[in-house]
Amino acid sequence: MGNLILKDILIQKKSFITTIICSLPILLNFKSLGNNICIFVPILITFVFITNAVLHDEKAEILLNSLPVKRIHIISAKYISIFCFTLIGIITMFLLGNIIHFLGFIDFPRSLNIEDIFITFVLSLVLNCINFPLYFKYGYLKARFIPLILIFGVFFLLSSIDGVLHKYINYEFIINNLNNMPEIILDSIIVSICCIVFIISFSLSCNIYKNKDL
Repeated sequence: MGNLILKDILIQKKSFITTIICSLPILLNFKSLGNNICIFVPILITFVFITNAVLHDEKAEILLNSLPVKRIHIISAKYISIFCFTLIGIITMFLLGNIIHFLGFIDFPRSLNIEDIFITFVLSLVLNCINFPLYFKYGYLKARFIPLILIFGVFFLLSSIDGVLHKYINYEFIINNLNNMPEIILDSIIVSICCIVFIISFSLSCNIYKNKDL
């Protein structure tokens, strides 16, 4: 299974260049996303890497399944790769941001912090846990637009959520209660939800791929 993860990482040479090209315009116009840029770019990078790995495996699916590798190991490698690619995305964001800042193109209000990293892992995990069963069920070509809609939809929601919440619900009451909640409890709830989403998604993907005719 480790070789499968390593294979997904090693095939990313072209994707890495594409990712840099895609990320630069977003970074140079970061003001439209504000501080969310520190989360958006790593998730976008993760999306590019994962979709490239999925597309690569789809093209060689028959060959891959002819190897002495269990299907559950193929699925497991894909889910573990979420964490690997998200970490790569965070490191790339940190390096790109600092290089562009050093060259004087932009002036970030703050650098990447622990909270950004935590939220990035959470959102990346949840979004890809939604995507993987769709990929395994319908294939990359049929499901390729859904992840993009989810990613841009989430960040559009983040950028406009203040106005919506203020209009329809008692936003201050919720924020005050969340702020008063011990951080370890809030983080534990979020991690628990992520674990549930991960288990459900992994089970669905295993069931879909196990019964898939190749």
